[in-house]
Amino acid sequence: MPTVFSNSTRLGLSLIAIVLVMLLACARWLEPSTTGFGTHRQIGLPPCTTYALFGVKCPSCGMTTAWAFTTRLRFQEALNANMAGTFLCIQAIASVPYLVVMIFAKRDPLGRFFSAATVWGIISSLVLAVALWGISLAFRN
Repeated sequence: MPTVFSNSTRLGLSLIAIVLVMLLACARWLEPSTTGFGTHRQIGLPPCTTYALFGVKCPSCGMTTAWAFTTRLRFQEALNANMAGTFLCIQAIASVPYLVVMIFAKRDPLGRFFSAATVWGIISSLVLAVALWGISLAFRN
């Protein structure tokens, strides 16, 4: 039988769910950049330093744009902007209802599924972002 979550664990899960909903709402509110990156500038963040200094996109370039496209269900454009960002956004979307279930059920209905899926999803997305960045640098004109 799975362990029953303490109130503090449920509070922590609630905070994670709230942050994810806020990030998803912000992504939906932003207008995705047609250039594939730079959407983050709408919330006052500076341009990418790597791109400004070297003319090369960094592994996170296009991530906000990918989230903005994904929340609009425009997956091809999201994947073109940043594949890893698209997967992270999909993971965030899928996580919110599962977090709500865990909060109210006071346990993870699938055992340690959420913890494992979250860790592996984040690691996979980070590896993908860096790998795609390396490939883009290798085949740069």
